[in-house]
Amino acid sequence: MTAIASIPTRTKARTTPAARVLAALSGIAVVIALAGCTGGVETVDLTKGFPASAVPIAEGDIIASAKSGVAYNATVQVEDEKAQQAALSQLKKKGFVVIGTSAATNSTAYSLASAEYSVRLGFEKSKGTYSVTYGVSPRGATSATSTPTDGK
Repeated sequence: MTAIASIPTRTKARTTPAARVLAALSGIAVVIALAGCTGGVETVDLTKGFPASAVPIAEGDIIASAKSGVAYNATVQVEDEKAQQAALSQLKKKGFVVIGTSAATNSTAYSLASAEYSVRLGFEKSKGTYSVTYGVSPRGATSATSTPTDGK
């Protein structure tokens, strides 16, 4: 008779603020892909409370915006790669410092920080469409409460 090994199970899921932001960014990326499939771009307003005065948003169409706990997310469809780089430059001019980067075939992500906010900035190119996704949270934030929003 063969013994069956015990498989450990997790009884409580652990998530960090960074993991929650990445999950939200992934969800927003799905919205981008779906917008590309329909052939049209449906725009939304920035979620109420988004710190736009401290975190400038790229020129373009805001196609997704949400709040999850203390974190804000927004995705902007921009004209081209030059517009994506302009978004990074805007943040640097506001005092943000790049503290990390990662890249894949059609996407790049930057981790930035200022005295007030941490920002995860994602660039994606899909089927000729360019987007910039922002994941923004106050420095030192730990709240994980989700609040669904409709961009208002």
